[in-house]
Amino acid sequence: MVKALQAQAAVKAMVTLDSLAREFDESRAHALRVDQVGAAVQATAMKAKLFGFMVDRQQVQVEHTLRKPSADENAPTEMSLQDWQAKYGGGGPVMNGIGSGKLIEHKPGTPPKEYDRG
Repeated sequence: MVKALQAQAAVKAMVTLDSLAREFDESRAHALRVDQVGAAVQATAMKAKLFGFMVDRQQVQVEHTLRKPSADENAPTEMSLQDWQAKYGGGGPVMNGIGSGKLIEHKPGTPPKEYDRG
């Protein structure tokens, strides 16, 4: 008798994609009933994430930089940031004393903001 009840409880407690999706649907419906549109949108977003339709931003670190072949056969295969800035003009924020000294912040859809770091 006890083992049968434990087995039933284990089945009820099992979490699956379907059970989570059902919970998000129920949460969304309840949120709309009580006029909580933000909570309804959040439940929909969580369901989209659950099924892989929406992915949070991820930071990707590049270990190696691929470069295009150079017309100069004596071009180095690797170049430090300082060497690159010296050769091509820098123009970015101050990096070890080289550069324009300005940091430019930009978000899509807005004009860039420039900050003087010097």
